Amino acid sequence: MFKKIKIGKISAVVFITSLIWIWADLALDATFESAVTITIAKASTNELLVNFDENQTSVNIEKIIFKGPASKTSLAQRQFNDGSFDTRFFFDPKLHGMTEPDEYSWDVLGFLRQNKRIKKLGVTVESCQPEKIKVNVIKLVKKQLDIQCINENRVVIKTSSIEPAKIEMFVPDQWSGDALLATLQLTRAEIEQSKLTGSVEKTPFIELYDQRRDAQSTVKISISPHQDNLIDYTITTPTLGITLSTTLQGKYVVKVLNENDVIGSINIRATAEARTAYENMRYKVILEIDDSDEKEKEPRRPLIYNFPPQFAGRGEIELKGQPVEAKFRLTPITAAETLPQP
Repeated sequence: MFKKIKIGKISAVVFITSLIWIWADLALDATFESAVTITIAKASTNELLVNFDENQTSVNIEKIIFKGPASKTSLAQRQFNDGSFDTRFFFDPKLHGMTEPDEYSWDVLGFLRQNKRIKKLGVTVESCQPEKIKVNVIKLVKKQLDIQCINENRVVIKTSSIEPAKIEMFVPDQWSGDALLATLQLTRAEIEQSKLTGSVEKTPFIELYDQRRDAQSTVKISISPHQDNLIDYTITTPTLGITLSTTLQGKYVVKVLNENDVIGSINIRATAEARTAYENMRYKVILEIDDSDEKEKEPRRPLIYNFPPQFAGRGEIELKGQPVEAKFRLTPITAAETLPQP
């Protein structure tokens, strides 16, 4: 009888001790690392343009160290990893007093530490990279812009008329000459609608770095009748040209990952003369690589179809279907590879 009671007491002590160890383990602070994306909120006024350094509207904040009780950090990390926690955050310059044209330094670390969604996870932000970001607030002025019409492949379409021919929009003060141009992009269905009804109504837009701004009013477009003379052709000898900005030239080798798709046959609709001119083009498709692609592991870009301008401008050649999206990788050129060979 005595032995049974003693064993029972020992078991209870062991059980309580185990609970104490489990509680202590869960109470210990732990850390994990993750990343978020911060995007500038949609502008509430057309008179200002706001962007981060290098004219970007989004920035990746990497190597964020989160800290908290082990039980909280474990759950938070799982939510970051499985996508149940939205890692997209928005930056409203007005809330940070950035309402006048200037260059500002924004405390990203402070922003993340005060964020209510992160606080609800029960963790704190210990550090992040970068801790501060440059924010540019640029004054825009109202100017009259000409209007160009393009199709889904960004090829200029010949129009019979655009009413009104100009539209007023807010643009950077330094824009002048050919830069004062707004764009109308029509789908294939809209082009067909214009042919049936005589015109189609749509809103022009401009692109300010990587931001799109729509005009405050629509215009009416009538498409050139050349569209009726187009015949289906297949181009079986595609050739690829690659363009890089001066900041990327000499720094990277471009490796196209889906080459079979990129240089596969091209289906077009064109006049016979336009088709012949296109077949004589040195490069039939162009992969245009931007500076922002340098930050991506495997960037993607839709191909630009290098239609002869004199025929594209008259609407005598167009792509059938959607542009092929090129997947590629930028591999740094080592210093040794750039040295002249003996």
